[in-house]
Amino acid sequence: MSEPPLLRMPLHLLSIVLSQLDNTTSLASAIFSHSSLFAAFSEDRDRIIRTIFRNQIPPALLGYAFLTSRASSPDLDRCDFDNIGNCFSDFYFDFNFGCRVREHILTSESPLDVRLVNTLSRTHAIIEHFTRDLVQDTLPLARTELGLRGKHGATDLEVFRIQRAMYCFQVYCNLFRHPYDRPQRRRLGTVLAVYFFGENYSPWVHEQLACIHDYFERVLSRAFDEVAAHDVEWGYKSINWLAVAGWNEHKQGYLFRGLDFLYELDTAKTYDERREILGDSPPRTRHMLGTTLWKDGSTRSWWDEWHYFWEYIDTVSYEKHWFRFNIISPSDDAHWSGPFRMWRIAHADCWREDIIFHLDHEWLRRCGYVLWDFPEALFTDDELRERILQGRQKAWIDRFRRNDGQLKSRIKHSRRERAEIYKRGGRGYWSEGNLSRIVWTEGAPS
Repeated sequence: MSEPPLLRMPLHLLSIVLSQLDNTTSLASAIFSHSSLFAAFSEDRDRIIRTIFRNQIPPALLGYAFLTSRASSPDLDRCDFDNIGNCFSDFYFDFNFGCRVREHILTSESPLDVRLVNTLSRTHAIIEHFTRDLVQDTLPLARTELGLRGKHGATDLEVFRIQRAMYCFQVYCNLFRHPYDRPQRRRLGTVLAVYFFGENYSPWVHEQLACIHDYFERVLSRAFDEVAAHDVEWGYKSINWLAVAGWNEHKQGYLFRGLDFLYELDTAKTYDERREILGDSPPRTRHMLGTTLWKDGSTRSWWDEWHYFWEYIDTVSYEKHWFRFNIISPSDDAHWSGPFRMWRIAHADCWREDIIFHLDHEWLRRCGYVLWDFPEALFTDDELRERILQGRQKAWIDRFRRNDGQLKSRIKHSRRERAEIYKRGGRGYWSEGNLSRIVWTEGAPS
């Protein structure tokens, strides 16, 4: 049987083909599929990997990618709080102009760290997977609920906002996923507030991170809610799946495991696979973003003259007080951008402590309301305000449904029945009136 024409090409042309692959995972699959491809890769390894890496990760996100990797490094002393601060400054992390990385890392003169590049490439591939899913899941809602018009897909700037927030989510997981004692955790929270997750980011940019948190919670809930509603052992342990954000310590504990875990869970095909990934003992934490973001909004309430902010923002006084609102960059999320305008209108009547992760804006975050651009030429303030009020009403309805007495009564009945089965030695999948998938450890009871 003759070889395909591609494999009969000269090695230097095969290397060009390999350099156009999407990521290093695809590269690995390709080079181990045929000896000709492996030979082409071996002849020009560094150039192929560098080209793939440059094509895969946009320059504006490169600093965040390296920072995410640095935050996960086993060499990083997470109890040395000055060292954590240096973790950011080492990568030219500038809150006014984004996160930049030293250029020499990607030049042909510098040594290539293949392991690091593979890690960065894999993380960005996961982020691209979730970006596609989020846009597909959220953008149609933004059209119907927020009136977003003329959009057939996310713009490059909107994709940048989504992926920047996903990197920030992962940095948070990498830094905080450490067995701190209580004083250490309190002090580290201060460091993060100064260097990354606090005052150095604008509140409307933090609200973008809140949108991403809620999205990842929905990704988790696809599997978590099913297991919590049907697994015998989880029923015995009374695992709650209705509560969200900081009110569900189990979901927050799973979110803490980060993007790799969420990707594995999201791509699992069967209930049994998802149950195995989640494990028998759900983790618990009060230190994930569901709590931190809300607290960040509360701590900002001490800002002088914050309640006069709306009088400053469209006047010359804004220039005088710009340092209070820490713009990421003049073009991405400045005070004339779509996200800021939407956030400002949504919070015009809110208390100061509700400027981030406001409970009444749960449905707005479901629509990604600060991720999209709303041009002033197409959307008046009154139109956006009406959409925001409608979104609040839907958030109230959702909260009411989660607290419905009949639903809670059915859940309690389910837990009691599963607890009895567990005590009698039953394990596995339970459903109302059907015990066919229960596995009995000592034989089925009579």
